[in-house]
Amino acid sequence: MKRAIWHPASMGIAALIGLIAAGFLMWRPAVEPANERRVLLPSADQSVRQSSPSVAAAATQIKPLERSSPVARPESRREQVERLIASSNPADRFAGYKIIDGCVDAQRNFPKLALDFPAQAAQLHSEINLHCDGLTAPLLAMRKKLIEELADAGYPGAASKFIGVTPGDVPLDEVRRSGSYPAWMSKVDRLLRSSAQALDSEAVDSASEWFNHRPGYEFDGLMYRVAQLNMGNAGSFLSPAHKEAMVEEAISHYGKSLSPDRMEAAISAGQKLARSIVESKKGE
Repeated sequence: MKRAIWHPASMGIAALIGLIAAGFLMWRPAVEPANERRVLLPSADQSVRQSSPSVAAAATQIKPLERSSPVARPESRREQVERLIASSNPADRFAGYKIIDGCVDAQRNFPKLALDFPAQAAQLHSEINLHCDGLTAPLLAMRKKLIEELADAGYPGAASKFIGVTPGDVPLDEVRRSGSYPAWMSKVDRLLRSSAQALDSEAVDSASEWFNHRPGYEFDGLMYRVAQLNMGNAGSFLSPAHKEAMVEEAISHYGKSLSPDRMEAAISAGQKLARSIVESKKGE
C-alpha cells in the first residue's frame, strides 16, 4: 500500500483556489433573481379586512365606550311653579297659577273636611302635603297678582278664576251681599263681559251665575243664561225640551224687571253669543 504524499506545492494551489472562491462570493452583488417574488405578511388589520368584509366593517364601527351622563333629578313642585310663572307664555303662567290655587284651596278646605270625616283625616292631610309640597309663602302670595294679570290680558278661563280671589279672601257670598267691595265687583263685571264677548265659554258660565238675582243686572242675567243653555257646555247635557223649559223659567224670572223689548233683545243677544261660541269650537 502506497502512502499519500502531500507536496507543499499542491497545498499552496488548494489554498489559492479557496481564496478565489471566497472572493467571488463576496464580490457578487446582492440582487434577487428575476423569477423570485418577495412575500410580505399582511398586518393584523389588513388580514381582517381581506378575510371577511363584514368583520372588517364591524371593526371600523366599534366606538370607544362613553361615560353615561348622570340621571337628571326630577323637578320639584316649587321648581316647577317657579319655572312656569317666570315664563312669557300665558299658558305656562296659567298652569303655574292653577298649581298655587290648588294648594291654597287644599289648605282652606281640607282641614274642615277632615273634621267632618275623621276616618279620612289622615288621607286629607296627606293630600294637602301633596298639593303644597315645597311651595313657599312668597309663591302662594303671588296667586292674586298672577290671575289678575291673566284676566286683564283676556286669557281664556282667567276671568272665571278671578272671581275666586276675593279681597282679603272674604267668602264670595259675603262680598256680594255686603256691598263693601264695589271696585272689585265692578272689575269682575268688566272681566266677565269682555271675556264672554271674546267667546270664552267659561266666562259665559260664570257670568250666568254672577249676574243672576242681582238687582240692576237683569239684562245681563237673561242674556248669559240663554247663551249658557244654547252653547256646547251645560246646554249639551240637556234635552231640547229641558233646555226650553229652563229658558222659559229665566224669561219668567227676568220678565218682572225687563220690558218685552229688552227681554227680546237679551234673548237674541244670548242666542247670537251661543252660536258664535259653538262655531268657534268646530274643528277643536
